Amino acid sequence: PEFPVLIADQIMPGIRGDELLIAVHKKYPRTRSILLTGQADADAVGNAVNEARLFRYMAKPWDIADLNLTISEALRSFYQDKTLLEQNLELEATRRELERLNRSLEEEVERKTAALRTANEELRRADRQKTAFFQNVSHELRTPLPLLRGPLEMALRDERPLTTAEVGPMTTSSRRLSRLVDQLLDLQKVEAGRLRLQPRGIAVATYLNDVIDTYRPSSRRREVELAADIAPDLPAVHVDPEALDKSIANYLGNAIKFTPAGGRITLRATSREAAVRFEVEDTGVGIAPEHLPHVFERFGRSAPALNGQQGSGLGLALVKELVELSAGAVGVRSQPGRGSSFWFELPAAETTDGEAHSAPQAPEDAPATAVQPPSSQVAFVEAMEHSPARRGE
Repeated sequence: PEFPVLIADQIMPGIRGDELLIAVHKKYPRTRSILLTGQADADAVGNAVNEARLFRYMAKPWDIADLNLTISEALRSFYQDKTLLEQNLELEATRRELERLNRSLEEEVERKTAALRTANEELRRADRQKTAFFQNVSHELRTPLPLLRGPLEMALRDERPLTTAEVGPMTTSSRRLSRLVDQLLDLQKVEAGRLRLQPRGIAVATYLNDVIDTYRPSSRRREVELAADIAPDLPAVHVDPEALDKSIANYLGNAIKFTPAGGRITLRATSREAAVRFEVEDTGVGIAPEHLPHVFERFGRSAPALNGQQGSGLGLALVKELVELSAGAVGVRSQPGRGSSFWFELPAAETTDGEAHSAPQAPEDAPATAVQPPSSQVAFVEAMEHSPARRGE
């Protein structure tokens, strides 16, 4: 227990007053000590002053009023110091709390500054990507038009029917133009939340075998080997057929587009717990590491052109949106010069009896959009023009 004042005589049985005061001071350093004696020598008083912080030495005979005043002063001094100590402790606690708040504020400012800097960089990058995207889309829109307008104007001027040689490129150009417009419309649907999927069970093995048969002629024309690696006993997947068509068509179309002659493309399907992973692996040009985190973002362009191949920049982000709307996930691995592996996973149907869905019909030219993203678009490749889902089958 803490006590404010100790009054001791110098001469006591078994111990001297200065010794007692020194011993007590070691345990209670804030207690005020008063030594009362008429026989204490100078050494005893010095010891009490130096080692016990003696408050006052009173020689006998002392005056009772003087003693009362000394005790009152000792009590006032004790409680004044106690109050000051408590205030100092409160001030120290306040100081530490202010330092903590200051550090927290500085850290928050640093975080906000870093977040603003990152957001600013993202906005700049998005602005650059949008500019590049619209330039590319503008080019894609303008490219087919001369092939349509030129023969038509000549036929009208010469008052003659169109020839077969003129109709072929016009048909291809009209499909190309229609495909790009469809892509942009689907992008608008997804961003507006108006794209509605109608999932059902689809037998994976049957579907992918049809895909291989459909795309093999196109890959042969480009002198690229197309192989299948389909695991046995795959469950059916629960997905909208048109969404699956577009996702597979984009992956395969990109692989065919960016794989040089003599390369190899493998369409793989494996079972992963309650899902099925679809993977398209190629030996094409690959993607630089700094571009990999952005391949599924909107407006990005991550793969170099091969033999003049270009795309609208809508493909992979559309796949991402479709797969995520189907409760799935997408991913990619790639090495520049060694190829890429794009995959997506879809949830398995409750039963393994999936309704077979035929693969989209490959076009005469290479089906694909380039490896680029926006966040919410549906990728049409040329195969989509003949998709069974489009025909309502």
